[in-house]
Amino acid sequence: MLAVTELSSIDDLARIRMTWRRLWEQSLDASFFQSWDWLRSYLRIFGEGQKLRALVISDGATPVGIVPLLQQSVRTRLGVAGVLRYPAFAPGSTCGPIGVQTGQALARAIRHALRGRDCKAMELGRVDESGVDGGRTRTAMTDCRLNVQETERLEQPVVLLDESWDWCLAERNVDFRAQLESAERDLSQYGPISFFRWRPEGDLTGQTNRRWDLFEIFEQIRAANDEPTRQREAEMALLKDVHPAAVDAGAVEICLLSIAGRTIACSYGYHRRGTVDQLYVASVPQMDSAFPVLLARMIRDSFTRQDRRMLFQRPTDHVLDWCNGTVSTVMLGHFDRLSPQAQLLRKQLTKQQPV
Repeated sequence: MLAVTELSSIDDLARIRMTWRRLWEQSLDASFFQSWDWLRSYLRIFGEGQKLRALVISDGATPVGIVPLLQQSVRTRLGVAGVLRYPAFAPGSTCGPIGVQTGQALARAIRHALRGRDCKAMELGRVDESGVDGGRTRTAMTDCRLNVQETERLEQPVVLLDESWDWCLAERNVDFRAQLESAERDLSQYGPISFFRWRPEGDLTGQTNRRWDLFEIFEQIRAANDEPTRQREAEMALLKDVHPAAVDAGAVEICLLSIAGRTIACSYGYHRRGTVDQLYVASVPQMDSAFPVLLARMIRDSFTRQDRRMLFQRPTDHVLDWCNGTVSTVMLGHFDRLSPQAQLLRKQLTKQQPV
């Protein structure tokens, strides 16, 4: 019989770091966003006002799954509603349980999490029902006799890399290819163009140089393009805090496009087992041609490395021109019928959805 152990602090998480790492590695499609290191840094930067409820599911003495949840207090006109959610950083970031028995572990975790009196609603988001999830989340909620409601659907553009670079380029229309060639010519008149992609293999091979020099280039280009808001500062603080762990895990990548040694465009993201999550792609101001050239070099290089797909957290028009598919995710919710606060929250979320 499966048993549940609930952890509620960063100190508690520290005691199961190796267990989390083992289960994460066994989860073939889990992203770096589901790692122990990411959650630890996320809680440091964004944890205020959120209660950690990490549920470790064990079969006998052996942990077989972990369901990371955060309990948030959402104010309504009728009072505060306690809502359980996955920790989420960006619209396309992957959430969900890790381990070898994710379906059974999730059902057991849901029963445990909703047993108390202070939590009457649940929203499990970024669920890829047609992909890695395979309907397990909806089934687990149904097995727990919850009233499952779909409160959000997100279509995440993706570049599928299942053919070849030549095929991918040929699929773009004539005008697009002409614009790309023009951008290459515009840049080449300032000097030779070079592309560099840094993907350290991590602690398994001893490639753990942090390369803060590359991170600082990314930080400078981002600062030149984004307005300095508290949210942006917090996001950068999170990326900087977790960067060493991402290097050790062999999950980080930074791409640079340079002319005569001067970097004019860059990207920062994570990769794991063929899936690349591009968190940020940008060029220096007044160098409009650099962005499309960097994208083309990144995609061509990903074909060479045999990546499977590339997702972008901030899909611009240039990015969408390359996208040839989507990843459809849903937000599955439960709202206690006997809780006025939970029902009011359900109505508010329903109103926010497009007709």
